[in-house]
Amino acid sequence: MTKFSISTTTAKVYSSPAEDSSLVSEFLHGEAVEADNTGQGFVYAKSMHDGYEGYVRASTLGPQQSGPNATAIRPFVQIYKAPDIKSGVTQLVPMGGRISLALENSNKNGFRETREGGWVFDPHISTEDAPLADYVKTVKTLLNGSYLWGGKTFQGIDCSGLLQLVLNLSGINCPRDTVDQKNSVGTQVTIGSASELLYGDIVFTDGHVAVHESGNLMHADGIDLMVIDETIERFMEKRSLSSVRDLLVRRLKPA
Repeated sequence: MTKFSISTTTAKVYSSPAEDSSLVSEFLHGEAVEADNTGQGFVYAKSMHDGYEGYVRASTLGPQQSGPNATAIRPFVQIYKAPDIKSGVTQLVPMGGRISLALENSNKNGFRETREGGWVFDPHISTEDAPLADYVKTVKTLLNGSYLWGGKTFQGIDCSGLLQLVLNLSGINCPRDTVDQKNSVGTQVTIGSASELLYGDIVFTDGHVAVHESGNLMHADGIDLMVIDETIERFMEKRSLSSVRDLLVRRLKPA
């Protein structure tokens, strides 16, 4: 297999080589992947970030970036033609997408030059390994984003994609799907009432996941089709859950 980087905003990952097949995930701009070949149409690709596999359009693949050294930390970050907001946008990079900055310290008007010759607004990127340490706050920046099964951006994201995105940005490894997340993220804890939930607790139900804060759960909701912040009571009512004992809770931070 040959190594590439995603050159488009995202690469939609399908279960089979056809756009009418199921969307299973998205690879983000700058993400390193391995692919079978560079033929036309669809190719089989594997993320070098989390090992996720599926079929992507060959047109979304570009030359492997030489060590992307910055991460987009806004829902979408714009790459401009010049260090000027009037110069025009050449590329959108979603939160979590990777950008290769020019090796020299090129900073003009608050913009940083990319290795491809574009310019990105410096406050919208980070060169730190864990740029957004508080994943609860990061979820809040994505509230009201659209729900999309298999999605991983503000334009469309699912519950497990949301969790993976915000945890990765906080420096915590997280697999892509809830079936794996519920067995690997943090430590499982048992609660007898909702009042025992702590800031940042990860709450799982059958095939779904949410993040807790102050008695509410934030999640990409396939019922309301958006990223929402709702009470635990409302969350449970919508899913016909009668007790918090029906929730699987995993904790990332000490009590």
